[in-house]
Amino acid sequence: MTIDIQDRITVRMFVGCLVSSDIKHQLSQSLSWKESQIVSSKSCRKLEETHYQGKYFLGYFIDDSGSTLSEIEELKKEIEAKITKFCEGYTLNKLKFFVFPQVFVS
Repeated sequence: MTIDIQDRITVRMFVGCLVSSDIKHQLSQSLSWKESQIVSSKSCRKLEETHYQGKYFLGYFIDDSGSTLSEIEELKKEIEAKITKFCEGYTLNKLKFFVFPQVFVS
């Protein structure tokens, strides 16, 4: 019996910001954040949380590997807008953005 391992491995890029204790606290107090996590909308992309190298990040997975820098910048702006919506009064210059790959095995 042979198993083709490449069919079971998926690599996806993640664009997002580090979840600081301040953001985590504000999100836990935000009713709109809690609603967005429960109710799915086809017209609005949902922020995802992921764990990477011992830290938590908030952002989006990029499904295709051909994303340009300008597309990543647009995603960054979209993430900033959502964080502003969910964490009113949060200073965006505190955000630290990252782009990294994650490997998924099914």
